[in-house]
Amino acid sequence: MYNEIDMTFQEALVTQIDDAYSDVWKYAEMIEDHLDYKPSDATRTPLQLLQEVATMVDGFAGIITSQKFPETFEENTELYASLTTIAACKEFY
Repeated sequence: MYNEIDMTFQEALVTQIDDAYSDVWKYAEMIEDHLDYKPSDATRTPLQLLQEVATMVDGFAGIITSQKFPETFEENTELYASLTTIAACKEFY
């Protein structure tokens, strides 16, 4: 799968993250017509999950560089409002 001997930890991690994101986009495209589906009030839609996934790496980068967690993890509603399609989520990522 990966040639860990010739890879640094960072290279292996980036490769694994890229592979995971490729799977996310692939499976999201399979349900593209149902991104607003919400089976119950206690759940989120696939689009809401994609918005979170698309912004997660950027959010964690901020935590790593500042070396502290934010006091709250409030959604960035303005940013999420612009991420209304799979393509927009992929582009932000």
